[in-house]
Amino acid sequence: MKIETTRFGTIEISENSVIKLPNGIIGLKQVTRLAIVERNQEGWFQWWQAVDHPSMAFITLDPRRVVPDYDLSGVEEELKALEVEAPSKRMIAALVSLPESRLDEMTIDLLAPIVVNRRTREGRQIILPNERYPIAYRVASLLHPLPVAA
Repeated sequence: MKIETTRFGTIEISENSVIKLPNGIIGLKQVTRLAIVERNQEGWFQWWQAVDHPSMAFITLDPRRVVPDYDLSGVEEELKALEVEAPSKRMIAALVSLPESRLDEMTIDLLAPIVVNRRTREGRQIILPNERYPIAYRVASLLHPLPVAA
């Protein structure tokens, strides 16, 4: 199917590739269908375009890129409801905030990842317990690592 977007123009997506979030995104309950816009499959970041809202697109990042031992413990019931108890069955994405395109102020929401069943393409945004991760983790240090002394 073709969808119109303000950021990417008209794009063609497969209906089978649409990610369904029945509960929407926190603060944006109306965003229930998203399409991953493949721009750079090698990179860390992906654009997720809201299918039904042409002006809404989100930058996402797999939180395990930032925190290699990223932990979803404490949300076992949600994982079971999505049928993604096994890590290989799930895709995890965290929303990225990029204020006014300033890379030095870019943050990632590690507290409330979107977890998606790879087979059914259904997912939900889950708030992790105990606030063990921040809602706005600055990733500038990952983009501009300090030089290594010789």
